[in-house]
Amino acid sequence: MTRLSDQTVCAIFKEFAILLGLDPKDYGGHSGRAGVITDGFAASVAQAVIAKHSRHRSNAISDYLREATLFDQNLSGLVGL
Repeated sequence: MTRLSDQTVCAIFKEFAILLGLDPKDYGGHSGRAGVITDGFAASVAQAVIAKHSRHRSNAISDYLREATLFDQNLSGLVGL
């Protein structure tokens, strides 16, 4: 089995963006990885499980946690604004 190159993954994301009517300049090969990690955190998947899947070995994965929980316990939303 041959792995997809980073260029191929990028091209696939851009093609799907076009099919969905989105601007392909806004999407790339990292989009899928970032999305699945963020969604994993939003679904309360354990950080260790996400890191194993994404092959993160550093704390850089915590950046995705901040994005996934950006609006959790948001003061403005909690007071109805």
